[in-house]
Amino acid sequence: MKLIFTCCLFFLSVEIFAQSYILDTDFQLGIPTNYSIVDNDFNAPNIQVSNFTSAWIGTVDPEDSTNKVAAATSYFSLEDTASRWLITPALSLSSFGNFISWKAKSHDPSFPDNYMVLVSTTDNQISSFIDTIGDIEQENFEWTEREVNLS
Repeated sequence: MKLIFTCCLFFLSVEIFAQSYILDTDFQLGIPTNYSIVDNDFNAPNIQVSNFTSAWIGTVDPEDSTNKVAAATSYFSLEDTASRWLITPALSLSSFGNFISWKAKSHDPSFPDNYMVLVSTTDNQISSFIDTIGDIEQENFEWTEREVNLS
């Protein structure tokens, strides 16, 4: 049973050339309306995490009450695997110099979550995300910044 996976997934910076950001999301106003949220598991969150009324929510950073993050839970009423997607809007990339970065952490060190970061080059249908650029096992309890070259 896993508790909460808190992820500032897509404090997404996609950089081109001299750090020209084409998308930079900090979640201070919640999940942007141009992001897609998919609850592909239909699991009910455990009563202890009843604030997770959607597959992904904007919530206060547990380490900094002045900051907000995007978060998903994998702590369900019945033990099961989470399949919750947060999908950015389509991005137009240059031929080189493209990076994606994000910060992530597991909320509970006793139950570190696994997650993947995938890319679609066609649309935002789950079946289209066939390129895995991040496969994280047991995310750290401390905020960890990750970066992947998309070129």
